[in-house]
Order: sequence, then structure tokens, then C-alpha cells
Amino acid sequence: MMIQRSLVALAGALFLGGLMHGRAADAGMAVPPVLQFTSPTTAEVLWESERPGTGALAYGKTAKLGEVVSARSEGMVHRVTLTGLEPGQAYHYKVATTIDGKRQLSPAYEFSNVLNFSVTALPVAGEFNQHPAYVRASKILQESAVRKGYCLSFGVGKAGFLQALAAQSELIIYVLETDPEKAASLRQALYALGIYGTRVSVLPVASYQDVPLTACSANLILTNSEPGSLESAAALELAVPGRGVVVHRPLDSGAASMVTRPALEGIGEWTHQYGDAANTANSGETLSGASSTEDLTIQWVGRPGGDFGIDRNPRMPAPVASNGRLFHQGMNRVAVLDAYNGSVLWSLEIPDLRRVNIPRDSSNWCVNADHLFVAVRDRAWIHDAATGERLATLPVPAGEEASLFWGYIAHDGKQLFGSGVRPDAVYQRFWGGEAWYDAKEDGLGPAKVCSDRVFAYEIDSRQLAWTYEKGVVLNPTIAVGHGRVVFIESRNEAIVSGKERQIQAKELWNDQYLVALEAETGKVLFEQPIDVEDGTLSFYLQITEHGIVVTSSNKEFHVYNFDLQTGELNWHNHKPWPDDHHSGHIQHPVVVNETIYLQPNGYDLKTGEIVTSNVGERSGCHTYVGASDCLIYRGENRQIAIWDQEEESVTSWTRLRPSCWLSVVPSNGMLLVPEGGAGCSCGGWMETSLVFAPRKVLGLVNSKTKEGAK
Repeated sequence: MMIQRSLVALAGALFLGGLMHGRAADAGMAVPPVLQFTSPTTAEVLWESERPGTGALAYGKTAKLGEVVSARSEGMVHRVTLTGLEPGQAYHYKVATTIDGKRQLSPAYEFSNVLNFSVTALPVAGEFNQHPAYVRASKILQESAVRKGYCLSFGVGKAGFLQALAAQSELIIYVLETDPEKAASLRQALYALGIYGTRVSVLPVASYQDVPLTACSANLILTNSEPGSLESAAALELAVPGRGVVVHRPLDSGAASMVTRPALEGIGEWTHQYGDAANTANSGETLSGASSTEDLTIQWVGRPGGDFGIDRNPRMPAPVASNGRLFHQGMNRVAVLDAYNGSVLWSLEIPDLRRVNIPRDSSNWCVNADHLFVAVRDRAWIHDAATGERLATLPVPAGEEASLFWGYIAHDGKQLFGSGVRPDAVYQRFWGGEAWYDAKEDGLGPAKVCSDRVFAYEIDSRQLAWTYEKGVVLNPTIAVGHGRVVFIESRNEAIVSGKERQIQAKELWNDQYLVALEAETGKVLFEQPIDVEDGTLSFYLQITEHGIVVTSSNKEFHVYNFDLQTGELNWHNHKPWPDDHHSGHIQHPVVVNETIYLQPNGYDLKTGEIVTSNVGERSGCHTYVGASDCLIYRGENRQIAIWDQEEESVTSWTRLRPSCWLSVVPSNGMLLVPEGGAGCSCGGWMETSLVFAPRKVLGLVNSKTKEGAK
């Protein structure tokens, strides 16, 4: 036995030595690693090789690694489960793939268990899964399709059932109890099972009809009441809109009676970098008519905090949100939260994710109700929005170039759209003064990331629908809407034949064409030569029902409107910047109904005439976003502010700041503010994620106060 252990240890040491001294290529990888935490002490790493082989992973607390784990390899897919991860510990790792006897080694990666938001698992004895309480809990979880988030129990206080519910899910359960003696007894029973205070807690309440908890916050609610009762109505008010389920009389035999709370009225979904695929910076969210900070109140405060992200400086991709889920991007990682209560549903560590200087590029992700789409190196990853499971990867279509990375990404209807960029074109530098990307003519930042081709996939079939390739496409100008894909490309020979695709050369502004493709087929609808002001600092395109808006910035803002059907110029206006620093010279416009806002002005989309010059004044880095009745931005004293479009008045919150580009989004009936300001030295900010809800939604419209606003 001792000899056997020694041989195993020796084999591991030899293998580790091979990992440490092998060739640092890409481990023969077709798809690089992604790590997902599965419990507070475990994680799974997944990668794919170019050809079938075997895989392994070496990891440790230092760059010397120390431990080796063999992969479960099935053809080209390799999975490793890491166990015994220590709380708060950072780790280093490398993966290796052996193909035809040749081992190829990956670069070194890192992850930190500090950012493991997994819920503590509750293992149970084998025979317990035959217990009636276990079977009943399983049935409720299956029928409700709710397994994560928060569960409220209105007096459904059987300890065995609650244990079974927690053991088969990732729910945090709060039992509300009106009888003090029952509450005390239940606490003792749960404590004896070893689950009290971690997964299940008991809260005394005076009445089930007047529970002192935030509305719209529970994913699953259990009540002994009948549907239609006052208690049932109170429970439904506490349920998460759109997906929250109320279960009536859960311990009765037979099928459980369940009611799902409808979605809030007038909601929009921030599914892309600038709200929608048309880049309007407006998701259509109404915020229930809210137009000031006084109309909103805190819904939740929580994760993730400042350690999750990159320093606020380098202008990262915006968060996205759909179907009650908030997707937040950090330092090569993703966290997905319930938008209504802040519970972390799942998270991923993706070493090759990072993309910055988004004003000069396009974002690397988008989302719909069921899927998250992420551009990583040369592929788009499709993830299940509910669980984080990677369902498929789609490659950039092959061309003359040896390899292109996936640049622009967007979805519309049943299609996923992308563009192919050269690997060295994407901005990734995030540290140092230049990585602020606020420079003007000189310095790092103004160069535009450009693509060599545009294409579309059918999402369901995963089949390539079409490709387009002619000139060099400016990524910040790609937009999808009204049945078309629109962009601006340069057909200048020096640009097209050049090697650079992070371009600042003056030739980029020559031989430009405004191109519109039919979204479904890729058919060219028009290709109109244009000669607009050079967008040396910023260059944006938006699709609206009143035309295609192009905004260029060099020494002032120039706004153009082109006909949506022909590409002919409708109108052009130009006005000075509000300022020439802290993003003032690269602002992204916001479309609201028939007006396009670009501080300090609002332009009539039909005529180009200025309808207001009183847009709320920015202070510090950020850009504006829109809801139906207001604009949201970083205002006076560098705090998050709201400008009322009708009254043209401003209110703000103290000590709350966004990132240096876009991290505050109105979506799903709420104002979502995942933490993006960490690292800022210009104020004492609260580095935490939070969400605001309209007081009307929470039934607080008659008790509106000015607390926290000014």
C-alpha cells in the first residue's frame, strides 16, 4: 500500500513537472477554460481541445501550483472538478491536453474563492430521499421550477420538510411565524438538524397580511391559505415579478396549487450595451413613471462588491438584464443576480473575457430571456441564463485570414449577429493613466476597433445564415433594428489592405459607405457613400424609426440623420462639447421617443431642430441612459442623478457613483446599479451593488419622502 501511494505521488510529481516546464501554447484548445463554482468548496473547469485527447489541470495557492487533477475527457471536451477549496483563498492553475502523445500547456490562469457566491449545500443521509417530506419537497421544486434565490414560508413550519426543501435546492428559506411558541420550537428543531441560520431562519411577524419585507423579493412562497384569500394576495405581492411562484397548501397530497406573479407593466429589458441592438441607449423602460430620485426607493443592497470588477477607469461593457436577471461583468468574470432581490444565481470565471474601451469598440455580450451570449476569443458562447451551463459555442466564419476573434455581438429575433476582428485589435489594457481612454488626438484610446466581416447565425439550429465582407467595418457603428443590420465601413485601399484593425489613421475616414443589410438574409439593401465629419474621438450609429443617426466627435459633436430606407441624408446639426474631458467629448446619444439627447441638447429626430438645451449637466466620467420620462447619468458632485424630461429638473443620490462609462441601467421595472465605481479617488463612495424600485411598484406612492435625495 505504501509503495502504491509512493508511485502515485511520483507520477503526479512527474506530470506536474511536465506541466510546469512544458510549452506554454494554448494547450491545443479550441475553446479556452471557464470555471464555475458549484459549492463554497468546489468548482468545475471546462475546456475543449482542437482534437480528441486527454486532459489534466494543475493548481495551487502559488504559481508553483502543486496539485494535479485528471480531466474527465470525452472526445474534445474536458472537465475537472476541484474540491477542498479554502474560503477566501486565491488559486493559480494551468490546463494541459495530450493529443497523439504530445502534451500542450495553457498559459497560467487565476481565480479567487473570495468571489465564490455559492450557497452552502446540505448533504442528507441516503435513506432520507425516500421520506415523504423529501418526495413532497422535490415535487414542489419540480413543478414550480424555482431552485435558487429566496423562499418565504408563511407558517409552513415542519422542520423535516424545510430541510428537504433546502437540501434539494439552493434556496435561502425564511419561515414567517405569528405564534412565538411555534417559532421557538421550530428554531430548536432546525438547530438540531444543523441548518438553522445558514439555509433556514425563522422570523416572527404580527400578521401574514402585513409582512415587514420588501415587495417583489421572494422567488418561492409557501402559504397554508387558499388562492384568492388576503394572505394569498399578500404573498403574491412579495413574489418576484414574472417568475415568482406562490404555492398554496404545499403539504397537501396531490398536485400543488401554484400561482406565478405576472411581470410588471411597462417594463423594458436592457439586453445590449446600449439598451437594445439598435444602440438607442433606451430599453423602453418606464420605471412606472418615475422621473426623479424621490420616486424611487431601495429594493436591495448586496453583491458583488468592489473586488469583483476592474478598476472603474477603462470603460468596461455595460451590465445587461432580461427576464428578472441582472448580468454583471467584472475582471474576467461574470455574476448573474436576481434583479429583484440580489441573490447570486450563478457566476463564471472566464480568463479570456476582458474587453475595455467600449466607446471605441462594441460590447462582448448580450442576453435574451433564456440565453446569455458571450464573445470569447474566436467564438460566441451560448449559456443557459438560468443555470450558467454552456450549451454551445459558435465560431467566427472562416475567411482568408488565419484567425479572427468574435468582435460585435447582438441578437434580434431568432438570429445572433457577429463580426470578425483581428486578435490584436481588441482593447484589453486596464491599468495606468492611459487606460482611462479619455485622451484626445494623442495617446491610447481614440483608435477605433474595426472588423473584416459581418455575419449572422440562426440561434436554434446553430447554423450560419450569411456573411458579408467588403470594406473595413467600424465596430461602434454596427446596429441591428427594423429588420436590418446597419454599419459604416471604409473601403479605402490603404485601410483595407493594412494589417491594423485598431485604427487611428486619417485614411479611415475616406471612402466611407453607410451600408444596410437585410437582417434575415444578409442581402444588401443599400450602400450609400457618405462624407461626414471625421469621428476621430468617437463615432456612433443608432437605428430609430425616424432614421439612422450617426454622431461623430472631433472638435465638437456632429449629428446626422439618414433615411432608413435609402441612406440619403435627412439633416445635419452640430454643437460644441459640454466639456473636453471626463467623457464630455465622447458622449453616447440617447433616443427617447422622437428626441435624441446629447448634452446639453435635445434634437428633434425628424428635423434636427433643438428642442431643449437644458439636459442635466454631467460631472465626472459617464454617459447617459434613458427611460420613458427621464435620463439617468452621473451628475452634480459626481453622483448618480436623474433628469426629469418634462420638468427639466435634477435630483440625485449622495455617495453613489457609476463606472467611468455605463453601469446604471433601467430594466425589468427597476433601476439596476451593480457596483462599477470601485477604485475611484474622487469621493467616499459606497462600493456595493444596489437596485432601486419605483415607489408605485412597492405600494409606497402615498408615503413618498425625500430621504436620500436632494
